[in-house]
Amino acid sequence: MEEEKKVTKLKTIDFATGVFTANFKDYFIESELSIERAVWKEHFMLELETGVAVGKQTQDWEKAWNLCNEMKFGDLAVLCHENRQAFVKLFENKPTILKLCALFCNTADEDRRTVTHTLIDQKISDWAEEGISYQSFFALALSILKEEVSNSAKATEAILAKIKEFNQNTALFHTQTLS
Repeated sequence: MEEEKKVTKLKTIDFATGVFTANFKDYFIESELSIERAVWKEHFMLELETGVAVGKQTQDWEKAWNLCNEMKFGDLAVLCHENRQAFVKLFENKPTILKLCALFCNTADEDRRTVTHTLIDQKISDWAEEGISYQSFFALALSILKEEVSNSAKATEAILAKIKEFNQNTALFHTQTLS
């Protein structure tokens, strides 16, 4: 009978190489996403934002207190049910950070256009089997999120510059028209 191998030290990803091996598969860390994968990324980012929002829990407890004082027990029951479902869901699903990373870490023969829950689960299973540390994927997710914020800031600056230019041209047009 084959003895299960023990992992006594977790592995980390060397980001400098852009590739790591998990469960006998090479995974390439990539920065570009297809349209379908970008949609999944937006979903996962929203899940990250709502899943770690400690402020929402505080707000919901305050809301529950107010609903009790207002004797709105039906509304309170709905709020409790929604919070319970969200809490249970946290433990049923794979961590969102790993799912986000699965969009960017691909095997050589993988179709970059598409992704499925099954494919994501398989990748996470490979990484777990290999004993890769969660912190490695957390670091990768942070770099993805940092890039997202940077791109968003650049896009906002470009849009604001265009608006300023448009407003200046409009003002110049009105000045010339009125002259």
